[in-house]
Amino acid sequence: MRLVERQTELALINGLIDLLCQGEGAVLLIDGPVASGKTEIIQAVAHRAMSAGAQVLTATASVLERDFPLGVVAQLIEDVPEDGNPRSSGMVSVVKALRGLAQAQENYPMNLMIDVYDQLTEIAKKSPVIVIVDDLHHSDSVSLSLILGLARRAQRRPMLFVLSQQSSCMRGHQLFQTELRRQPHCHYMQLKPLSPAAVGEMLAQHLGREQALRLAPVHTALSGGNPLLLRALLDDYRNALAGSLHDGSCLVPGDAYRQAVTACLQRGSGDATEVARALAVLQTSHSEHLAGRLLDLDNDAVERLKRVLTGVGLLTGTGFRHPVARDAALENTPTARRATLHLRAARLLFQDGARATAVAAHLLAAGEAQYPWAVGVLTKAAEEVLCDDRAGLAQSYLELALRESGDPDQRAAVTLQLARTIWRRSPDRALRRTLAMVNTFDFHDATENQAIQLIKSLLRHGMFSEAEDMLESMDERVTAQTHPVSENVRAFRLWLNCSYPVLAQRFPFTPPPTGDRDEHLAAPAASALLRATTLLHDVLSRNPAPHEIAATQEELQILRLSDATLEPLGTALMALIYADWIDSAEQWCTMLLGEATQRGVPAWIGVLSSVMAEIALRRGDVQATEEHARAALFHISTEGWGVAVGSTLAALLMAITARGDLRAAEMLVNQPLPERMFDTRDGLHYQQARGRFHLALGNPHAALRDFEACSARMRDWSLDRPTLVPWRTDAAQALLRLGRMDEGRALAEEQLGLLEPNQLRARGMTLRVLAATAPPQDRLGLLGQSVQALERVRDRLELAQALADLSHAQGSLGDHTGARNAMIRARQLARACKAEALVRSLSDSAEEGLKRRSSAAPPTTEDKPLDVEPEGAELSEAERRVARLVARGRSNREVANQLFVTVSTVEQHLTSIYRKLNIGRRAELRSLYLEIA
Repeated sequence: MRLVERQTELALINGLIDLLCQGEGAVLLIDGPVASGKTEIIQAVAHRAMSAGAQVLTATASVLERDFPLGVVAQLIEDVPEDGNPRSSGMVSVVKALRGLAQAQENYPMNLMIDVYDQLTEIAKKSPVIVIVDDLHHSDSVSLSLILGLARRAQRRPMLFVLSQQSSCMRGHQLFQTELRRQPHCHYMQLKPLSPAAVGEMLAQHLGREQALRLAPVHTALSGGNPLLLRALLDDYRNALAGSLHDGSCLVPGDAYRQAVTACLQRGSGDATEVARALAVLQTSHSEHLAGRLLDLDNDAVERLKRVLTGVGLLTGTGFRHPVARDAALENTPTARRATLHLRAARLLFQDGARATAVAAHLLAAGEAQYPWAVGVLTKAAEEVLCDDRAGLAQSYLELALRESGDPDQRAAVTLQLARTIWRRSPDRALRRTLAMVNTFDFHDATENQAIQLIKSLLRHGMFSEAEDMLESMDERVTAQTHPVSENVRAFRLWLNCSYPVLAQRFPFTPPPTGDRDEHLAAPAASALLRATTLLHDVLSRNPAPHEIAATQEELQILRLSDATLEPLGTALMALIYADWIDSAEQWCTMLLGEATQRGVPAWIGVLSSVMAEIALRRGDVQATEEHARAALFHISTEGWGVAVGSTLAALLMAITARGDLRAAEMLVNQPLPERMFDTRDGLHYQQARGRFHLALGNPHAALRDFEACSARMRDWSLDRPTLVPWRTDAAQALLRLGRMDEGRALAEEQLGLLEPNQLRARGMTLRVLAATAPPQDRLGLLGQSVQALERVRDRLELAQALADLSHAQGSLGDHTGARNAMIRARQLARACKAEALVRSLSDSAEEGLKRRSSAAPPTTEDKPLDVEPEGAELSEAERRVARLVARGRSNREVANQLFVTVSTVEQHLTSIYRKLNIGRRAELRSLYLEIA
């Protein structure tokens, strides 16, 4: 590689060699940072000297031979030709004498140095002599003294001494520097970093001119103009180009650059290397300002050494030029030394009151936490990094804390915190981690939160006996307290009542009266979990007023999604679902699931996907139900869900059954289940889903057994709410299949009596089943009410079934046009929600029969089927509803009232409909629908 930007230096060399050939000696001292090109300059000197016929004696000092007396002089003499000349043997004898004196730590006599000089003079009589010593700063002190004495006398003979050094490494040899540089024949050459233009010129020797100009700025920035680093970067670039995944558009420092940085550190000043190591360690916490205290150096010394590293091309004003350089500095640090530096940095930061994360980063890097305050710092740091969704780092902090902790109570607290952290990414591993501490857990010394967390883990894993033992201990401790029951315990007991009612019966807890409860929840300190569990308990035990539900929802919607808020948010969402507030639950859960997905927390995605599956199920969206349920099981394994897997499996089973894939549904039913799952609220959902599968399979007896078992549990647990599981309508349908009409009617009527006016979904389902038990003349009214209720809650699957029943009822009474219209809507809805089983049941032959019967008389205007979308139109579901009602002659206000929207919304939909259908008024819309029908 041709030297660039060294024209001045080469000119000086040529001039000195010319003078040498004329008999005039000199000294050339080449100074520059490590890897700045000193060796290349020396090689240019040697090449030029040999071309001029000079005798070249060379030596390279090494840090490994610094304590070897006269090691450098010995290398020089090795270059003297062994031609039998007495001068050669004379020099060898002189060196042996000097080495003997040095080993005996005696000062050599001046006459011996003169003998060496005389011997060199004899050589110079035949040809000029050039003595080259590279890396002079690593020379032994005896060789330095001898070289200084010889160099001072060089002017009188054709001798040129060329010496290269790093001045930053010569601080212990100030006398040598002063004496040498004050000689009139000494020339000083300072090598500076390459300029950006020189970098571009150097790159152009290997790359195209255009490419070199484009890459020069980044090569300059990463190398600092250091030729060694520059060549390494060029090697990395060319190696990357040879790979198939690099297009040459960018520079990525690699192994060559890393090795070059290591070489710079190993060949440079030991003090500067230590500062580089300290800075690399401190960059872990962005606390480079502590370098002096870390190394016990004053600030002036640190700044001087940082300037040295900057000159080498490793640092800028803000730190290392690239993370690879910093990594190389760390790798160059012996493991024990690196751990020591990290521990000292942690102690300094802790003493300065730094953030826990800064201190913990060094403890983790050191791999130990020997200080008494370390465990507390690590646990606090874990909480902080979890807020940034860095669960892996939090886990590492806690594992180190657990390894270093010796106090049993402290270990229990750290273990539970670690389990919560692991749960984010792997709930099944978190569950195993928690259960491993059951036998060593001291309940009496544990905090309430620790005890509650462990009990919940035991319950989820189906270990009810162990959980009962801890619940007994909790009851004893609560009974012995003189102060009121804490919010944590209240929330936990309410949760137990709603989720594990079998155990709640053994350990009864009576919520406070309504007035006391409202007063308590109104307190500012009332926890989010207490508010959410109270709402869920109220929904499942009584019918809270709409304003109570809305108030709790408003209070909880301000919560930011986190590990601490996931449970109250999920609990509140389920409360809204069971209260038939599906719209609110869907909007809220969609937002939360989007955030969980964006932040990439698997456990959050799993929990919220399970909630979304229940919402989609109650929307009658078969495809969305299956997708969300599978997502929930993908992000949280069945083992991770434990006994709580019931509701997710139920949603999946119902979706697959509605899709008509009974073989897949049967495989799901035959999968092993957690033993205690049916003793939970989630088990109720699964038992309902399995009963519906049996109905679809044509086995009403098995279905009835499931529904009756579900009934028994709900009654026994005081959770008999139709909005939770409408087992009566399910059992009624099984009874109707068995021909037990009166029993089915009684169950439907009983359920209807339990419903509140605002519980429209359950009401619509109940009215549809009740209509199946009613006389033909009464069915239309019941089914009309059912359709109206289900349209308002937008459950497409239940609405499709109600419309199908309405079609059959209308057909049996001779209203064939109405029957056809209802059937068309039912089929459209069934297809839209991917309920293939229902689509197949609404057979084409039945529809064709209705068409034939209605063809005897032309349809009137009122009988025209206005539920077919015009061909080619791409109307949204909302636009289709508006279009159908307007085509029937409804006014904008009537449409708004029926669809529960504003008049302005109707007008906006109409504008869009007119544009999409290329029409301009209402009459055209009606004509278009009649024409297609």
